[in-house]
Amino acid sequence: FETELDGDPPVAVTTRPFEVEGSDTGVVVVIQDITAKRQMVAEAEKLREDFFSMIRHELRKPLLTVERSLAQLGQAEGESPLALARSATDHLGAMIDDMLFLARLERDPMAVAIKERVSLRFLLAGCDLAFRQKAAEAGIGFGVVFPDDDVLFDADERRLQQVLGNLLDNAFKFSPATGRVALLGQCIEEDVHFQVADSGPGIPVEERGQIFGKFYQVHSDASRKPGLGLGLAISQEVVQAHGGSISVGESEWGGTLMTVIVPVKRSNNT
Repeated sequence: FETELDGDPPVAVTTRPFEVEGSDTGVVVVIQDITAKRQMVAEAEKLREDFFSMIRHELRKPLLTVERSLAQLGQAEGESPLALARSATDHLGAMIDDMLFLARLERDPMAVAIKERVSLRFLLAGCDLAFRQKAAEAGIGFGVVFPDDDVLFDADERRLQQVLGNLLDNAFKFSPATGRVALLGQCIEEDVHFQVADSGPGIPVEERGQIFGKFYQVHSDASRKPGLGLGLAISQEVVQAHGGSISVGESEWGGTLMTVIVPVKRSNNT
């Protein structure tokens, strides 16, 4: 049984009778400090509560948008309500896809299909095209630094594009208007290096070891941005499935610098 006295740490008490030949029966009493166990249970419970709170909040928003947009269809002119409904359902679908993909990837790293040779310049050009308009609308300076010479490397192009998209999304999300975001790609020896830099508030050193955890939100409630907090967890799983690494530091503008390194040639043992 477990017990806790005032001023003393919680303990688990286990008793077991024993009998030695030629002597009376006795009892073995084992007392174990379970403070760490209690703390782990409390932390797990808090994580569970935070998760369900976030799910209720993040999944409810797009559904409410759909409901309101559909309710306006009979009153509004044009396609604005339909556009809002479509955007909300796309957002909801993306969040559900992220949760399902992460669960699948944790069970089976082979969910990342590294079966093709990918052009570094082509991958960077795709990111440039995908985020150029977003940067202009947000008033954020955006630049992509291409390598002088292209390189082909082993990768799951779709999933690696998703990783870079996640990092760029975060960079734009936390950068202020008139801020700056940059993406760099280059080959150094036998590895391909990607770096995403922004001029946002940055990530405190004490939190950098936690940002790749599922559902983790870096900033305070006052500056919290929408999202489930799965982007970096997914990114880490995908990069590790490539035999690579992902890390966080500080950019030259005082914001966040995310670095992804993947091998040009994937080892068969990865």
